[in-house]
Amino acid sequence: MSDLDRELRQAIQAEVERSLEGFTFTPEMRRAVLERIAAEEQPLATPAPARRTLLRPATWIVAAAAALVLAVKLWPDMPSGPRSGTAPESSSVAQTESTGGASGAEAAADAAAETARTKNGAVQTQERNGEAVALTAEPLFALSALPPGEPVKLELKVKALYAAGPEAQGAAQAESHESTGEPRVTVMSAAPAMLDLTVLSDGSVALLTSTSLRVVDQHGNVTAEEPLDYAPAAFADGAADGAVVVGDGVIARYGAGGQLSGVLATDSAPLQVSVAFDRTAVADADGVTVYAGDTQAFRLRGMRFDAITLAEDGALAGLSDTAGTPRLRVYDATGNQILDQTTAGGSALAFLSGGSQVAAGSEVYDRTSGELLWTLPFAATHAVAAGGHVLAWNAETATLLEEATGQPLWVAEAGDGGVILNTVSSAGGDMAAVVAQSGEGVGVWVIDAEGAERYTELLSDVPVDVAIVGDHLHILTPAGLEVRSLSR
Repeated sequence: MSDLDRELRQAIQAEVERSLEGFTFTPEMRRAVLERIAAEEQPLATPAPARRTLLRPATWIVAAAAALVLAVKLWPDMPSGPRSGTAPESSSVAQTESTGGASGAEAAADAAAETARTKNGAVQTQERNGEAVALTAEPLFALSALPPGEPVKLELKVKALYAAGPEAQGAAQAESHESTGEPRVTVMSAAPAMLDLTVLSDGSVALLTSTSLRVVDQHGNVTAEEPLDYAPAAFADGAADGAVVVGDGVIARYGAGGQLSGVLATDSAPLQVSVAFDRTAVADADGVTVYAGDTQAFRLRGMRFDAITLAEDGALAGLSDTAGTPRLRVYDATGNQILDQTTAGGSALAFLSGGSQVAAGSEVYDRTSGELLWTLPFAATHAVAAGGHVLAWNAETATLLEEATGQPLWVAEAGDGGVILNTVSSAGGDMAAVVAQSGEGVGVWVIDAEGAERYTELLSDVPVDVAIVGDHLHILTPAGLEVRSLSR
């Protein structure tokens, strides 16, 4: 072997090793490469001594190209479209050989330069030749990539929100809103007490204060207001065409336009209220009463539940915990009991899949047979279904799951020893807002279904409530309502 052969061989081997640094090859992959190299080293059938020296460098170039092509073929699909300096994904060994040794080395260098991955496998971009190049989200060899089916893992650290500094963060928010023509909006003064938010069926938002009910659009503009002559407490949980306000001795229904549409008088302040369209379930010290409109549908006298919820068809579910044994009971729309069984821990209660399933604590059951369908990754205290997803959370963890299978899409944990105060879903289930607090302060994170953080903000105070409305985040503070644009 001549000195030129040796130097070229070492140079090409070093280049390939550098390009593929950090990857772990299986025995089958190693064997394929070695067999290819061995085949290239076999003597020619009709040796041509005069040209043998000239062919040796090319032989090693082909071997290096073969190793590169093998890696490329096992690599996930890169984004479509031509890019200078790279070969098509379907390139064969013959095509690689025809480009010569220089292009093989350039392709190896390009592959190494464009290989960058996030901790959770999210798509990244790198600048190459002055252009942003999208990188694949699921590299075969990236050790930091999550295994298939694993949820994206997030840690909500309030301290991280200080990175840009409160003043810089506020300036960035103002610039973002000015660019869209939507300045930060405060629609309420500090005079009335801020109580609650709820998103209405038409996409507007109902805002409850101690003196009135206001309806605002997604930008925060007030479209209607109804003064209250009773002491309101909060909105009822559940889905309704309008807003249902729970007060002392009264449950009042309002249409989407803010107009009063009906009132149920109660002897005392209800312990719990759940609504589903025209149905209202009211739990008090004597039991649970379910109304259809303003007419009583049925009453469960003497039944005490820690949580109640209504399905779209009027079925009622109740969760109780007696002597440390959680028990789930389900009743049809006429009050007949159709399920009674013990459950795992957790106080979350929600109907899923149009009411055919019920989530209780950390487990999801068929509401008729009681068959266990899937389990949550932790004992949840709250759960809500929206857009084919289930958002569940407790003080330590929040997660978004596929409603049909229970597969978690992302899991977010409170960092810095903090706690999760509130979590809400968008109407379509494609985004969630999580409010967390630690010794460092309070922050809000908006996370989409893929686990990407769409928006984060360090808050000056604990919000009364938050809501996602279209591409806007509504934050109800003790001083009033503020609106943030999520369009970046």
